[in-house]
Amino acid sequence: MKRALRSEGIERLYPHQVEAIEKGLMEGRNMVVSAPTASGKTLLAVLAAYRHLSEGRKVLYLTPLRALTTEKVAEFSSLFQEAGMNVKVRAASGDYDDRGDWLADSDLVVATYEKADSLVRHRARWLGDVRLVVVDEVHMIGDGERGPTLEMTVAKLMEVFEEPQMLCLSATIRNAEEIARWLDAGLVRSDFRPVPLKEGVLVEREGEIVFPDGSSRPIGNSGDGLLAAVKEGLRDDGQVLVFAMTRKRAEGYASRIANSLLEMGDSEVLTRYAARALEDRESPVSEVLASLIARGLAFHHAGLSFFHRSLIEDAFRSRALKVLCATTTLAAGVNLPARTVVIPEYRKYTGRGWSEELSVMEYKQLCGRAGRPKYDRVGYAILLAKSGREAEKLMSEYVLGEPERVWSALASERHLRSHVLSLIASGIAKSENSLFRTLGRSFFAHQHGTKVLSSKVEPVLEFLEENGMMRRSEVLEVTPLGKRVSELYIDPLTAVRIMELTSGDVGTLDLTLLQLIAMVPDMQDVPKPGVPKSVVSETL
Repeated sequence: MKRALRSEGIERLYPHQVEAIEKGLMEGRNMVVSAPTASGKTLLAVLAAYRHLSEGRKVLYLTPLRALTTEKVAEFSSLFQEAGMNVKVRAASGDYDDRGDWLADSDLVVATYEKADSLVRHRARWLGDVRLVVVDEVHMIGDGERGPTLEMTVAKLMEVFEEPQMLCLSATIRNAEEIARWLDAGLVRSDFRPVPLKEGVLVEREGEIVFPDGSSRPIGNSGDGLLAAVKEGLRDDGQVLVFAMTRKRAEGYASRIANSLLEMGDSEVLTRYAARALEDRESPVSEVLASLIARGLAFHHAGLSFFHRSLIEDAFRSRALKVLCATTTLAAGVNLPARTVVIPEYRKYTGRGWSEELSVMEYKQLCGRAGRPKYDRVGYAILLAKSGREAEKLMSEYVLGEPERVWSALASERHLRSHVLSLIASGIAKSENSLFRTLGRSFFAHQHGTKVLSSKVEPVLEFLEENGMMRRSEVLEVTPLGKRVSELYIDPLTAVRIMELTSGDVGTLDLTLLQLIAMVPDMQDVPKPGVPKSVVSETL
C-alpha cells in the first residue's frame, strides 16, 4: 500500500491524517473527520478500507452523488490494484426496486445514500459481511430533503451490523463534536489545506478584490465583474471555476465569457476534444459544447449526457480547458479543483423565486474547489458584489461567517412515514421496542431525546395501520401492500392517494393518469415554462 501511495505522489501524511491513525482509525474505532476539501480525507478511507479488505471483510462507501460513485470506483480500483490486492469495487445507484444480489461478490461497494437505504430495505444478504461504513459529506444529514434518508441509513446499519466501524467525512461541520458523540466516535478537526485559500469579494464598480485582512488587489474596472474575475484567474496558466445556481445560467455564463475573451489554451488539443464532443449525436448541445471547447471553456451540469460530462471533466483535469461554468452540484461531486473559484450570485432558485440565499456551509463547499494541488501555491475564491453595501454583507456573512450547525431533519412526518414503514417492512423492527430502539440510534434522537421522537412517531404508526400497510399487536407486521410500497421507495401517502383516485372508474386516458401522478406527494413541483429547474432536483 505504501508503494501504491508513493506512486500517486503521496510521500508523507498530513497532521490530521496522523492524528486519525493515532486515535485508533486502523484499530476499528469510529471516526468523524472534519477537514477542508482536498486535504486528504479520502486517503483515511483508503487506509481504513485496506485494513478491512485485507482481512476479508466488505466495505460500504456512501456518497451524495452518482457522479461521485463512478469517480471513487476508478480511484479505489486503481489504488488497490497498484497495491497488489485482488479487490472488486463496484458502484451502485438508482433502481430502488433492485435487491442488489449482483453486488454479493463485491468487496467494496460505492453507493449513493438512497441506494444504500434501498439495499437495507431489501435486506441484501451480503450487507451482513460489511464491517466498515464510510459516509462522505456527512453534513448532508442536515439537508431537508436527503438528510433523513442518510441519517436513517446510518441508524439502520448500526442496528443491523455487528458493531461496524463508522468513518464520517466532511469539510464543513460546525458541530462535529456532536456528530462524534452520536456515533461514539473519535473526532479529528483540522483547518489544514495543502494549498492555502484566500477568500475575497470583488466590488464590480471599483474593480478590485477586497480580502478580509484589509488588503486588496486591483484588477481593473471592465464594467463586467464576472469577466474581470475570470480574466484575473487565467493569469500565469490559471484555471477558473464559475459556479452557477441553475443549468441555464451555467450555459449563459459560458457563452458570455466565450464572446468576450480570446481563445484560451492549446488549440490543437482543444480541437481534438471539440471533435470528440460531436460524437454524441443524440445530445442537442453537442455543437454548442464543441464550439465552446474549441475556445478553451465549457459548461457542466447534470443535464448533460454521461459522455459529455466525462469528456469535459477529463479536459479540465488535463488542464486543456481553462474555464468551466458549472452548477453547484460539482462542489460536492467530482474532484475538479481550479486556482480560482468565482461565485457570481449567492441567491439560489427555490421553485418560487430567487428568495433563498446560499448557506455559509454551501458557500464554503464551493470555496473548497479553489487551489490545484501540485500546480498552485494559493487558491482564490471570489464573490461578486454590485455595491459596497452588498460587499460588506458578503464579507461579514460568508467570508468571515461560520458554517451553520447541522440539525436533524427527520422530524418531518413525510420522511417518518417512509422510514418507519421501511423498518417494519424490512424486518428490522419486529416490535415497538425494536422500532424505537432503532429510531433511538438516529441523530434526531441524540439531539432532541426519545420522548420527542416518540411523539412524532405515534401519529405515523396510526396512519400506516389505518391505511392497511401494517398491523399492530405484540408484534409489528407489515401487510403485502406496505411491503410493496416500501420496496418501491415511495411515500406511503402517495400510495394512499393513488388507491383513492383509482377506486372508481378513472378510465385509461393518458391525461387522466398524468393528472393522477401529478397529485401525489412524490411529484415535485414543476417550474413554469422558461424558468430553470430547482438545483435540488438536479442533485437528485
